[in-house]
Amino acid sequence: MPGNAFRIVQVVATAVLAVAAVGLSTSAARAQPTPCPGASCDVIVTVTGSSTAPVVTVSANELKMAKGQRNVVITWKLSAPDYEFRADSITAHTAPPAGGKLTTTSEAWAAQCTTLNHSATTYRIRNLNTKAGPLFYNVKVFRKSTGAPVVLDPAIINDP
Repeated sequence: MPGNAFRIVQVVATAVLAVAAVGLSTSAARAQPTPCPGASCDVIVTVTGSSTAPVVTVSANELKMAKGQRNVVITWKLSAPDYEFRADSITAHTAPPAGGKLTTTSEAWAAQCTTLNHSATTYRIRNLNTKAGPLFYNVKVFRKSTGAPVVLDPAIINDP
């Protein structure tokens, strides 16, 4: 009987350590915000996957503004020859919260961010960075041959 109790303790301890290791690796794998240290920063946008299941990625899933830096110009640069930006490619993420993703109202986005210009491969905004907190937004690129949109919803973290 004492041998069985020791074995049970051993199994439970191993399970606890395994769960702890998974928790640590998951939190370590979580991306840290990418700093935008000055008056401007670039975000590279790519599209991977197949034409039937494309996936948009950005070089900064959470872009953190430098504390106190005002009027930051953010430029998204599209590196996907079969896709293009359009006038509505960078907008507030206003869809209902899902999967841990929150939303930003159009009003909150407009109070902080203004579109400066865009082309098929670049999209530029000015972020006032006067109100603390995240701004959840959509990056929407369009397949040139079909016009089909592909969307990702990253965030800008303001730090006035």
